[in-house]
Order: sequence, then C-alpha cells, then structure tokens
Amino acid sequence: MNDSPVLQALAASDPARDVVADPDALPARALLARTVAQPVPEPRPVPRRRPAAVAAAGAAAVALVFVGVAVLGPSGTVAYATWEATPSAATASALATAETQCAPAAAEGGTERVLEQRGSYVLAVYADDGRIAQCLTGSDVPTAGTSTTGALPAPAGPDDVEVYDAGAQAWGAGDGEVVSVVGAVGDAVTEVSVENEAGLVVEATVQDGWFTAWWPGTSPADSITVVTDSTVVTVPAEQTTME
Repeated sequence: MNDSPVLQALAASDPARDVVADPDALPARALLARTVAQPVPEPRPVPRRRPAAVAAAGAAAVALVFVGVAVLGPSGTVAYATWEATPSAATASALATAETQCAPAAAEGGTERVLEQRGSYVLAVYADDGRIAQCLTGSDVPTAGTSTTGALPAPAGPDDVEVYDAGAQAWGAGDGEVVSVVGAVGDAVTEVSVENEAGLVVEATVQDGWFTAWWPGTSPADSITVVTDSTVVTVPAEQTTME
C-alpha cells in the first residue's frame, strides 16, 4: 500500500473507490479489444442499375422505326404525291394535256362544267342532259375517267347544293384510285368543302354554278360544308338542302 499523502488524497476523491472489480468482465474486455483491433474492410461501390434506361431507349428506337415504316406504303412510294387539298387554276400546259387526253370524256359528257388543278393533276367535269363524265390526268398517273347518268335537278334554293355524285365509290385503278364529289350550287353559295370518312377536309372548286372535289384513296365523302355570305352549314354528303 502506498502511503504517499498525494496518492491517498486522489484515492479518497475517486468515485469508483468502493466498486469491486468483476473477475468475469476481464474476458469480455479482452474480446472487445481483439474485435476493435481487427482491420475494417474497404467499402465496395454499389453498381448502378442501367439496364432499365437502356431498355427504354431501345423501346423508343423501335417506336421511331415503326412510325417511319408506317408512313411509306408497301411499294415505298406515295400515290398522287403532289396532290393538294386546296385547288388552283389549271396551267396552260395542264389544260392542253386535259383537252387532248379527256376528249372521250368530253364527247360523252358534253359541256365542260369544272376544270381544276391540284398539284400536277387536273380534273375535268363534263355534263349535259342527265350525263356526267369526269376525267383525271397527271404527270405520273394514267388518264382515268368515270361517268354517271341520271337526273340533274337544280339546287332547291340559292343557299343549297345538289349533289349528283356523292363520292361513295372510288374510281381509277391500283394506287391511282380516287374519290370525287360533283354537284351544282345555288347562286348564293361562295365556298364548298368536303370531309371524307377519314377526316380529310378538301376545298372544292366552285365554278359557274357547279362544284367538284376529289382526293386520293378510297375513303368516301362524309359531310359537305356550304358557305354563303351569311351562313355556314355542314350536312351529310347525301343531303342537298341546307336546313
């Protein structure tokens, strides 16, 4: 026992001076010391999960390719590529071509009623005495024609139209099939447009009391919109009186 006055004073102030050491605690302390002394392994980086992002990009690429393929037809070409929904006055060269190639239609139908151009294509409509003949010419399609017979009544009123060919049937051949609508308009009608069942809206040519519109494909006419100075009325394609 140490009789140093300093050590005796420190021992007297020790709060654990009356605690008796537990002999069973010594092995636990030794185990703790060995555990702490073992080296800690280096942390391993967590791999990033990239497959989902790659799959999404792949799906987008497939969708883009699918859309691109869907735009083209089986032959890789588009029929009537220069066709336009809004008509224009026929050029001199187009007129000359139509006069030559549409001579049979003119002989069958009679008086020329409407002549219009859409892109590089010209449609001529001839009608007289219950007969209507149509002739379509173009730079990349063979000349095609159709004719109908029947009564050609005048429109019921100045705001009305009389539809002689409602565009229910496609004519032409192969990729060259088209649908056309032909009729007469009242004196007050200034504009006519036709919407087909596919949702395509086509502005008609209105000329000297007649109108016509045509489009590539086989989708039939669904409705006709008639414009006057004071009214705009849309009716089913087969209806003729604007009520």
